[in-house]
Amino acid sequence: AAEWYEKVAADTRSSLMERWQCLCYVARVYREMGRFPDALRADNKAILMIPQWDDPYFGIAQTYALLEDWDKSIFWAEQSKERRPPPRLIFLNPVESQIKAAEILAFSYYNAGDFDKAIENCEEFLSMRPKEQRILDHLELCKKAQKAGKVVDAFVSAGTLLTDREKIELA
Repeated sequence: AAEWYEKVAADTRSSLMERWQCLCYVARVYREMGRFPDALRADNKAILMIPQWDDPYFGIAQTYALLEDWDKSIFWAEQSKERRPPPRLIFLNPVESQIKAAEILAFSYYNAGDFDKAIENCEEFLSMRPKEQRILDHLELCKKAQKAGKVVDAFVSAGTLLTDREKIELA
């Protein structure tokens, strides 16, 4: 599949939209194959071709999430949310990018330690698909992590009020 998508994307006789779509598809194929530099290259080419459509931005976010580069994943998923879906002539599900962007952001923010943003994106996802068990479970995990983080923050704040001897006794 990758070979054929690459051929159509390189063929200037194809329309710009066809070439763009093939680049998005080949990026997906490369992600599935674990060929992340190739996936990034294809998505970046698609962005250069038609920068206002969201799919390649989301694709880059997916790639960085697979690479566990949470800051880059967050950046590109947020960028995808600022773009519009392609017109209906393109065979992509416009709702998918909204849902998937929220999902990628929920997991990326969680792994980056920003539990408030992770919860916000879980809730955004659930507003579109309220019964998605995987996201419901992740939301619960995020809320527990957020609560634990607040407890740690409270101990750290209280620690500044204690003497060294009190800190040793508390420990």
